[in-house]
Amino acid sequence: MANFTTNQKETISISYIRMQLAKCDKLDTSFLSSGDKEPSWDGDLYLHKTNKLKADEVIRIPVQIKGTEKFDAKKMKFRVEKHHLINYKKDNGVFFMVVQANSDNSNDFYYCDLLSPDIDILLKNNKGN
Repeated sequence: MANFTTNQKETISISYIRMQLAKCDKLDTSFLSSGDKEPSWDGDLYLHKTNKLKADEVIRIPVQIKGTEKFDAKKMKFRVEKHHLINYKKDNGVFFMVVQANSDNSNDFYYCDLLSPDIDILLKNNKGN
């Protein structure tokens, strides 16, 4: 197993997600970014009603993508700082993905939609930061 830097894990993870989501002709992934340019998100996905990728009838989906080299899909856990949860709640939720970055390109990912009620529970159960 390679020891990737944080930047490498992020680049691999976002590239992998873009590649996987490119298979859906109604999703626009061009607004995903690497390099932590936004405070709590890695950009947005845009879901279009038709596969024409026109600006009409579009849904914006805030996205956070995390990369890790350790991954257990049976009991997936990923620590999220409290201030990020608060930001996600203000945005009515986030599509949260964790990607396993492997040196042999056998990447895998886990995802969940963290909506406001889910975030409320996480904040209520939060211990510290």
